[in-house]
Amino acid sequence: MNKFIISSSFIFVIIIHFLILNYFKTSKIQDSQLQDNNPILLQIAKIEPKTETKVEVQKEVVIIEKKVEKPITKPTPIKQVEKPLPIKTASLVKEEIIENKNLKNSEVVQKTETHSNEEKIEKENEYLKKYKTELREEINKNKTYPTISRKLKEQGKVIVSFRVMKNGLFENIKLSGSSNIKRLDEAALNALYETKKFKPFENELNKEFVDFELPLEFIVIN
Repeated sequence: MNKFIISSSFIFVIIIHFLILNYFKTSKIQDSQLQDNNPILLQIAKIEPKTETKVEVQKEVVIIEKKVEKPITKPTPIKQVEKPLPIKTASLVKEEIIENKNLKNSEVVQKTETHSNEEKIEKENEYLKKYKTELREEINKNKTYPTISRKLKEQGKVIVSFRVMKNGLFENIKLSGSSNIKRLDEAALNALYETKKFKPFENELNKEFVDFELPLEFIVIN
């Protein structure tokens, strides 16, 4: 009895398994058929025609400008308007006459002054020339030739400088040029110290002092 139950239960299980398997197969077949019956959607993309990009070539247009020569317009001459001369009144005429006279008088005065100055300078030069000659003669009178120099026949020229004041006195006596012989140089200076003074300046010479430079010569005469 137990074997029968076991065998019958085993057969029952096998049948159930078979049914289950059969069910799954039929369901798969149906699914595949459904998938075959579904429409296939195809997306067709529009292919737009390629537009050719035209490159515009800009042509350079050279515009040649013609030079139009403008007519030369001569400038119109400007007429100079002559200004009327001012009418001189009697008072203006008198003033001009007076000014002209003053100018002439001043010119005359200047000429006379220059002339008088020239005459004055000329007189002073003549007076100084004469004064210098007389002064040299006076100094030579007081010049003594050293005895030893005369014996040794020492000769030479000594240049002395000094200032004569308006009253005739000598100042700033000094040796300007030596004879290279000491005795002769001292003799020339002693001649000035011996003279000391000469005649005062006269009215022709309007100066406070005059500087002189005189040569004194020592020559042995046989």
